[in-house]
Amino acid sequence: MYLKRVIEKVNKPDFQNNLWTLLASGVTSVFSAVMLLLTVRIAGLAAAGFLGFAIAVATLLYIVVMFGVRPVQAVDVKHEFSLNSYLGLRLCTAALATVAIFIFVLAGRFEMDRVIVIISFFFIYLTDGVADVFMGNLQQNSKMRIAGRMRVCAFISALVAFSAAIYITRSLIIALIVTDVVILAVYIVFIWYCRMHFQWVCVKFDIAAIKALAFSTLPLLLSWFVASYLGNAQKYFLGFLHSDETVAIVSILIMPTVAFNLLCNSFFNGAEVTKTAQIYSAGTINDLARRIRYQLLIMAGLAAIFLLCCFTFGIPLLSWIYRTDLSSYKLEFTFIILGGTLNGGIAAYSVALLLLRLMNKILFVVVAIAVISVPVMLFLVTQHGIAGAAFSHFVIFVAYASVSYMIYHIEVKNIREGIVK
Repeated sequence: MYLKRVIEKVNKPDFQNNLWTLLASGVTSVFSAVMLLLTVRIAGLAAAGFLGFAIAVATLLYIVVMFGVRPVQAVDVKHEFSLNSYLGLRLCTAALATVAIFIFVLAGRFEMDRVIVIISFFFIYLTDGVADVFMGNLQQNSKMRIAGRMRVCAFISALVAFSAAIYITRSLIIALIVTDVVILAVYIVFIWYCRMHFQWVCVKFDIAAIKALAFSTLPLLLSWFVASYLGNAQKYFLGFLHSDETVAIVSILIMPTVAFNLLCNSFFNGAEVTKTAQIYSAGTINDLARRIRYQLLIMAGLAAIFLLCCFTFGIPLLSWIYRTDLSSYKLEFTFIILGGTLNGGIAAYSVALLLLRLMNKILFVVVAIAVISVPVMLFLVTQHGIAGAAFSHFVIFVAYASVSYMIYHIEVKNIREGIVK
């Protein structure tokens, strides 16, 4: 009898949605870490260093591709914009990001093999970004489990392809090109499946709708872009000022926080964000505040487990996995994981700020933090290398988390007191 109740609960759509969202988050969280691991072991530390640089660049441009649309699409429970509008905007932003990546590699005057690595890794994120529009539509219609299954399939297939290709050829470039082909094929099948079973989309560029959607998501895009830049700026500076080996070490040290942040963002911006939007739409500010507190409790539990594991096993485990002695970077690792933990917690407040339409305020503050911190960061990285990068990473996210906390709680207090509607 008990087993029957468990099976019934497991088969419920809500449980399946959360389960597959979590699995997809886990796979995407370890994707770049596994690629970096295989590259270190097979192609060497220098190759891994430039892959780490390529990952940082692609992550920034992935935000341009996404354009802050997915959270807006997820909370669009009243279908203010059509799937056609979301897809039309995504194709425009994908083209913009593609132009930007070519301008970047030309302006950077990189060697050809490095250009291919940057563009090839970016193509993985570009493909995922276009397919994400269909996943967002499934999320709107409470079918996140289907999107989760497809993302798990896509990234596992990509990892298998990359692993086999780099092991056989010992070439990072060939491995990335093979990965591009595989993930594109998987997502083509996914989009075809969606069109046949859920969405009949004929792409039409409704300029008015796309323009309205773009302006509504622009503050979110800029906030995420600047925040992502701040999180990766250390690697950009190190890439231009120091060796590829130095970039590789920082990429390895930061990898646990990258995985943790992806997990947090996927959780809060996955099935959870739609549920939070529905609760707030049908309730009051107190219902939203209660939901955010619940999410922060989950976040606190995840953070405690993450920090415990990092402080206990972090450096020895990373050294063993990546076959690189990191014992002299314990202090730098401490700053990085503390900053990364705060960055993960910001995701919960980002959802609330989005629902409260406060992204213009947070954008202003994030830009102000960037204007002040980037020159300081450049000085610290130039003078102190990895230590400077780690410390600046920590300070930036202390400031970002503090500001997000203050803006959210001030707005909630004002709404409760009737100062704002």
